[in-house]
Amino acid sequence: MSQTVTFGIVGGYGATGRAVAAELRTSDDCAVFIAGRNLEKANAVAAQLGDRVSAARVDVMAPGSLDALCRRCSIVINCAGPVMMLRDRVAQAALRQRCHYVDVAGLSLVREALQAREREITEARLSYVVSAGWLPGLTEVLPLYAYATAKSRLDRMDSVTLYVGDSGEWSENAIRDAAWFVHKSGLPGTPCFRNGELMRASMADGMCKIGLPEPVGTRRFSLYLTAEQAAVGHSLRDCAFSAYSYLPRFRTALVGALLWRCFRCLNPCRFGFCAAPCGRNRCRSADSPSHKSVGKRTAASPCSVRRSPLIGIAVTG
Repeated sequence: MSQTVTFGIVGGYGATGRAVAAELRTSDDCAVFIAGRNLEKANAVAAQLGDRVSAARVDVMAPGSLDALCRRCSIVINCAGPVMMLRDRVAQAALRQRCHYVDVAGLSLVREALQAREREITEARLSYVVSAGWLPGLTEVLPLYAYATAKSRLDRMDSVTLYVGDSGEWSENAIRDAAWFVHKSGLPGTPCFRNGELMRASMADGMCKIGLPEPVGTRRFSLYLTAEQAAVGHSLRDCAFSAYSYLPRFRTALVGALLWRCFRCLNPCRFGFCAAPCGRNRCRSADSPSHKSVGKRTAASPCSVRRSPLIGIAVTG
């Protein structure tokens, strides 16, 4: 007789959480908790999804509240944000209660924080899938697969170009995380690789409209490298490599650029973006005035996340 698996979705009434819950509902042998601070919203989503889905209140900033939720779950899926504020809070609670864990965030903060406890996770026979969000694995696996396939069929390889992005709106939390990441890492200019060496492309090549086959069509892309894409570029020793990110809406790019400019001129704590705890009360709570002010400044579009993957690879020889 199979044992029922219980999933706890933290941030389960957000757009990403609802999509995860709807997918899990199709399984016949699982129960699902829609977990979040607003029990009314959690109940509303649970009522739409059927008998095996129920609501649970959780405060992600309170370890005791997270522990209570994790004790009721086999697998915890974190869809809450912003990541730069939550960091590994949910993951650590899942580990304390010996739950399997999935984190849909695209940033590497959780993975980096859990590296010191990797042995403990392994010995407990737990499975942790972190940084599993924005096109997980595709931005490194597919370029290398395309390279290997093309190399077996072409006499000469000139370049591999990756086009990656999404086709939906960004939530307030996603914009906060993106702005925090830019504040932490800086803007990389126009990076590309030639024969495994990092180069700078011309500014003219840094942002452009590129026509791809349908259903993608013509989109606006900009040169940008993630850590995974940079590893791909370093590994390709006999050709050029470039990675272009799709800008789903020019408004999103403009907001990110303006926020980055604010970071250069003003204290980021004032806007609710703390790279590390700074001891100021307004930097610790998602309900603080500073966070609300950012929401008002950036919420020019509906606060929803419907990120349909968009990916393409061009190989020239």
